[in-house]
This record gives sequence, structure tokens and C-alpha cells, in this order.
Amino acid sequence: MSGTVPEIDRTIGIGVYATPFPGLGRGYGIRATPDDFVVSEILSPAALRMIRDPGAGGNGNADADASAKGMGYAVYVLRKRGIDTAHALGAIRKMTGAKLKPLGLKDASATTTQYVCSTGAAGRRLRDISASRFGLAFAGYAKRPLTKRQMLGNGFRIRISGDWGGPGGGDSNRGDATAATTAPDPSGFAAYADSVPNFYGYQRFGSGRPVTHMVGRALTMGDHDEAVRLILEYASPYDTRERREVRENLADPALYAQSARRLPPGMDTEKTVLEELARHGDPLRAIRAVPLLLRRLYVSAYQSYVFNRTLSAVIAAGESLLDPKPGDVCFDRNGDLHKYDGTASAAAATAGSGGENVREADAHGGLIRVRNDAVAIPIVGYSYYSKTRFAPYVSDVLVDEGVKPRAFFLNEMQEASGEGGFRDAVLQCSGYAWHDGTKTVEFSLARGSFATMLLRELIKPPNPISTGF
Repeated sequence: MSGTVPEIDRTIGIGVYATPFPGLGRGYGIRATPDDFVVSEILSPAALRMIRDPGAGGNGNADADASAKGMGYAVYVLRKRGIDTAHALGAIRKMTGAKLKPLGLKDASATTTQYVCSTGAAGRRLRDISASRFGLAFAGYAKRPLTKRQMLGNGFRIRISGDWGGPGGGDSNRGDATAATTAPDPSGFAAYADSVPNFYGYQRFGSGRPVTHMVGRALTMGDHDEAVRLILEYASPYDTRERREVRENLADPALYAQSARRLPPGMDTEKTVLEELARHGDPLRAIRAVPLLLRRLYVSAYQSYVFNRTLSAVIAAGESLLDPKPGDVCFDRNGDLHKYDGTASAAAATAGSGGENVREADAHGGLIRVRNDAVAIPIVGYSYYSKTRFAPYVSDVLVDEGVKPRAFFLNEMQEASGEGGFRDAVLQCSGYAWHDGTKTVEFSLARGSFATMLLRELIKPPNPISTGF
């Protein structure tokens, strides 16, 4: 397929392009501002019906001390810009004392709308919040806490920056030279939007500092010294100069306490690890001081890396991913797994081989999964299921990595272990549309998928990090 794969893609396990679309190329990018990348969570219709606002029609911002007894779990809409979900919820907890649980995590380089839920029933209702980078608005009560299962996916509206008035490639602010040819028409990518590989995106690995999977690999090997070294010292060529210079001074144990006090904002994890090392000098203890969510992310990122390498090898070998084969593990429209028996369901048959049923999607809560019998590839973990046609590719990657599935059960940190499972081989994408007037692309993806992976095939950027990925 067309395009040379950038080095950072290979760093996170992505070794191929899969569509013949030539790509917009050099000089085109995303996220010139957070408003260029708009994300909205899509809940299932059943979940939306479950959320009830007893105050609708009355005072929509009822007194914070009003009792929620018998009403269930409080649900809120969190809108944010230029701040990630974890930090926004951390700020809200400091302001209110309330711990809210998100259905999904949204990064800082975007303008996002998502649902968050109280962790206990009959808690007091919070007042609406309007802060500089986020806002919280009460949506209603739910009899049961919302779960990821009730989030169908995310809707995206993304502006592509570039010099659309001349030869392709002209946004000088993104650091790329001007291309020599006119960019192809992005509306033509619609023919490929439902056949894009479902790689894990740059964000899963740390974006400009792709180190999370390296830390995860060290943890699966039981090498806590190496995990700590990577967290503190790994310097990426894509990271900022300031951060690289800071990391050069984090290797001396005699300076751990002093270094912790001098870390710039945004290096919370490094600060936690340094402080624990200064107190006890135990790398395992230092790793366990890191919040559980992040420790699990390290292991999950390594699983994601193995998946990306596997999917790359599968594509390079020419394996069919759109047409399942008998015995394949597949997802149905509801996201449930089953073994494909060689007989397409009626719903899948009427969709056509190109997936024309994507037009059924409703960006405000309708169908996101566009296929029955969607081919799934294993995510390796301690419960790895090896009886699939992709097992030889998985085996080759594991041998090359020098790791076995049981290594994902961390004996000394069991709570961060990775069980494994399955993931769509191809993005479940619906409603792809290009708006030439505003230079924006719109589409919806099933939960767990990365918009940057569709945009990667659309743009094929020579330098993803400098162009907003």
C-alpha cells in the first residue's frame, strides 16, 4: 500500500499502511488548536433512557445539599478543552470532594464532551461547574452506574490544517516543507473508511514520548529497575527539549529528593517515583506508588504494542480481515464474541461487502458497530486464546519479544496484570463525511478505537508528532 511508514509508527508496532489512498501528505495536520479536534461520547439509546432528571422543568441547578435518596447514581456531562479527563476529574474532586468515574478517557489536545458518574448511589448532587478549561453539568440519575459497555463509541469532527488553496502541503506552522503536488480529495477516502486497521494509536503509548509499552514490557519481565529507569530517564527525540534536559539529571540516586522538588508541572508520575525512591530506594515500591490506573496502562500498552505488531504482520501477509473465515473469532453488532461458522447473518448479508450499512449510523446514539461477524484478533495476556488463524503471527511476535503469555500475570503486582481478550481487526467506522468548506472530516468510531488511526491513513503524515498526532 502507498506511503512510507514513519519511524515513530514502527516504534509503537505499526509497520504498514493498509489503504491505497495516496494521503494528503507533507504539510497537512491536525490539532492546530484544541477546537480543531472535537470528540463527543455516544451512549446507547437504552442508557440515555435510563438517565432521569427529576428537576427537569424546575431549577436545573438545585441546591447541592438536596438529597438524592432513592434516585440512584448521579450522572453528569463533562465538557473540557485543553485538559485530559484524569486531571479535570482530579480538579473537580478537589473542588467538591466528589469522586466521579468516566466511561472513557479523553486527552488534552481536544475539545471533548463525555459522561461521568458518581461512584455511589444516593450521593449528594453537585452544583454545575464552569471553570476555565472544563465544565460539569448535571444530566440526571441512573438506577445503575454507567459502564463502558453502555458507551457505543465516539463521534469526531476534525479540521485538517494545510494550504488548501495551492499545491498540497502548506501549513508552515507545523514544521513541514511544502509538497510538490496537489493534495488528493479527502472525500475520496470514504471508499476506504470502513477498512482501516484498528491499530492502537499514538496516545496509548505516550504520543511524543512513546515509553508506556516499554515500561509495561519491563514489568512483565519483573525488571523493576528497568521500569523505573524508563519512567525517569527515557528521552524521546519527539519530546520537548526542556523535558529531555530534565531527564538527564534524574539518574543520580543522591539527587532523587532534590530532583523531585524541581520537576516542572506535568511530570507527576516522575515526582511520585522519585519521592518514593528517596524514602526507601526500592524500585518495586516506587512503581506501586504510581496510581493503579497508570500501572495497568503500562501493561495494557505493552499488550497494545504486541497487538499492533501482530496486526501489521497479518496485513503484510495478505490475510483477509473484512471477510471472516470459518472458525474465526468475531464480534457481532452488539459487541459480543462468537465463532464464525461460515454462514453470514442476514443483517451482514444485506450490508454488502463494502459495508454500505454504515449509513444507518446515527451520530447521536444509533448504530456504531457496522458489521456482524467482524473479524477479531487476540490481545495477548495471561488468558491468551491461541486457537485462531492468527496464532502463528502472534507466536512470531512473542518469540521476537522474548515473552510468554503467562508473563502478563505479574506475581509481585497482581492488580496490574493483563488478562487479554480480543479486538476488532478493522475500525468500526460509520458516517464518514468530508466538508470542503470548513476542511473538516466527520465520522464515528466504536469505543476503544483511535481517530488518529483513520487520520493516519487519510493524511499519511511524514512526521506524525509535529503535525498534531
